[in-house]
Amino acid sequence: MGDTLRGKVAIVTGSGQGIGRAIALALAREGAKVVTNNRKPGSTKFAILGDAQLDALSNEKKEWVLKLSKEYSGDAETTAQKIRDLGSEAVPFFGDVSNFEVAGKLIQKAVDSFGKIDILVNVAGTFRFSAIWEMTEETWDYVNNVKSKSYFNCIRHATPLMMKQKWGRILNCTSQSWAGDVLKHAEYAAANASVVGLTRAVASELYTYCIFGGLVSPP
Repeated sequence: MGDTLRGKVAIVTGSGQGIGRAIALALAREGAKVVTNNRKPGSTKFAILGDAQLDALSNEKKEWVLKLSKEYSGDAETTAQKIRDLGSEAVPFFGDVSNFEVAGKLIQKAVDSFGKIDILVNVAGTFRFSAIWEMTEETWDYVNNVKSKSYFNCIRHATPLMMKQKWGRILNCTSQSWAGDVLKHAEYAAANASVVGLTRAVASELYTYCIFGGLVSPP
């Protein structure tokens, strides 16, 4: 365990599993107190594979996928418990942060639990596949209401608190798909491009308060 972030309080959206969970654990290992988050109790299972795709796999591949899923799946509570098992402090918050009021309650959870908010990491995301000429409005809204709307929601509620204490860090998770080179994935490319623009704009507005932002872009 390190102490680089000792005394800091972090929120990680979408940290029930996957990249969000890994980030939450990394922050905790450096001494941060963490508020974990996902929409509801229970694993969200696979981001890409549905039941039909899973059933189409051979028994050997299906067994491998299910084993991998069990290792990396979970929710806000299981991630928080893993952090507590490491000897750090964590509390879970269940709620869909694409809702403005729910995002406010997430930020307040950090204040109520640990007294402040220092670090906000927006990881929550989702996607679907569709050719642009077949894409429905519902598909577009489903993806873009998470990125970048939920990112805005959390940033909007967190920044007044960070500005008051004159310190904060905001990290937004995006994807290389923001460049628009993804087949049948236009809504996801647009959502991630929006995150890039949002992050740069927020960073330029807040640096005078010692609040710095950045992008996390897994391959």
